[in-house]
Amino acid sequence: MGLAYAVWGTALGYIDTPQFPIILPSGATYSAQSPSLFKQIKYDDEERWNEVARLAKEAAGTKFTIGQQLYFQVHYFANPKFLWKQEYDRLIEEHYMMESFNIPLAKSLDEAPAQKLRDFSVIKTEMIALQKHYMEKQRGS
Repeated sequence: MGLAYAVWGTALGYIDTPQFPIILPSGATYSAQSPSLFKQIKYDDEERWNEVARLAKEAAGTKFTIGQQLYFQVHYFANPKFLWKQEYDRLIEEHYMMESFNIPLAKSLDEAPAQKLRDFSVIKTEMIALQKHYMEKQRGS
């Protein structure tokens, strides 16, 4: 789910919410409004991930992807940087380079790393959703 969010953050810019901690010390909590439960709740590290899961579940069956759902809602209850890993930037860049220069991932599908195929599928899905988002914004302006 973090990779899906990272595609949107890379394209649109990361929303900074310094009022929320990126890393929570063990046992630490803070209160924030839950975008899925519509009430004030206490967040610890586990509850942040529970909220992310609820938001991802809400996206199912809608026109929104998981990345889009997270991009527009995570900053209400957490610092979105808690989702980010440096590896995501590398994967997004690698996907972009392969697409731009038509470089194959492997000699055959059987030789392609399964995890990288899954990651690139997530990136592609989110990039398509981003293109739709841009087009809808263009029509609206």
